Amino acid sequence: MTSAQSKNGDFIGDEHLCLATLNDYDAVMAIDRNVYSGLDYLPSSYTAIVQNRGTSAFVYRKGKRVVS
Repeated sequence: MTSAQSKNGDFIGDEHLCLATLNDYDAVMAIDRNVYSGLDYLPSSYTAIVQNRGTSAFVYRKGKRVVS
């Protein structure tokens, strides 16, 4: 997990950029269920994207909540 850090390496606040996992699926889908009038590719391809060793997928967390 990475996060904004001060000069001494301490974490700043509760915001973190993290590698996406399969466990994040519901939280990612909940961000906006009506993207592209229901024609969004992400619900059907999320698993393949996250499991692809050649791809890095990230989520942005504020506290424990996925916000992006």
